[in-house]
Amino acid sequence: MRKIITFLAITISFNAFSQISFYVDEELPHPDISVKIGTSVSFPDIKVQIGENISFDDFTVGVTDIKSKADFVIVKSKFQADKTVRASDDVSFPDIRIQAGNNVSFPDVRIEIKKTGTVNYLVYTEKSLISMNDLVIALLPALTSI
Repeated sequence: MRKIITFLAITISFNAFSQISFYVDEELPHPDISVKIGTSVSFPDIKVQIGENISFDDFTVGVTDIKSKADFVIVKSKFQADKTVRASDDVSFPDIRIQAGNNVSFPDVRIEIKKTGTVNYLVYTEKSLISMNDLVIALLPALTSI
């Protein structure tokens, strides 16, 4: 019994504090999850307002250049990822629909992107540029926990 409790405690603490890595691509043939995401998605499951000047944010996010400090990681190879995601505004039969942008009316979640200071979540990317789709996909675990 003691071994089982110790194993469960280690597993729960590892999962609570480990990084999650995502590979995001618009044309991924067999993803773990497919997401229709964009500013004009009809009948979204989640509406996300995201930008630098968001009032009454639910949480804040920053982008870091130190992988070990990040909560969520966007990788360049699907073989390095914990989850592969096909994300685009033209996905047919998606698992989830997300309307995301700076000017989303009546959002379910408000996320402020901060360049400096303390943030709730840090995202690291191996890509040269991070898109809004990449950022929202990386924050999916945080979005679903609200």
